[in-house]
Amino acid sequence: MVRRRADAEAGKSRLGCLLTLTVIVACVYFGIQYGEVRIRWYQIQDTVKEQADFAPALDDATIRSRLMQASDRLDLPYTSRDWTIRRTRNARNTRTIVIAAPPYRDSVVVDLPGIRKVWYFTFQPGITDTY
Repeated sequence: MVRRRADAEAGKSRLGCLLTLTVIVACVYFGIQYGEVRIRWYQIQDTVKEQADFAPALDDATIRSRLMQASDRLDLPYTSRDWTIRRTRNARNTRTIVIAAPPYRDSVVVDLPGIRKVWYFTFQPGITDTY
């Protein structure tokens, strides 16, 4: 015959288990929002790098247009005047392109009953590359 412990009744939970689950859910909730912010940053930075890679074959207007399309798609606060594209050539005949934009601020808002916390992150897309 199997005897059950008196404190091991079905459906009974411990406070530690509930607290752990609450912390895990809060971390996942925050992590998803933070992940969206970081993915947006990586996407615009990847577009900037891609345009620098294609710099020998593209003119500045085309690069600016593609950067604007990407920033509009990602809902970033840039206009065509915000993007700086500068090409230089040094004494060794090495060409350099600089693509930059001013910093932008993105945020993660955690809005739970009784708690509202906002974290701000500042990103500045740009690259200096030789071609």
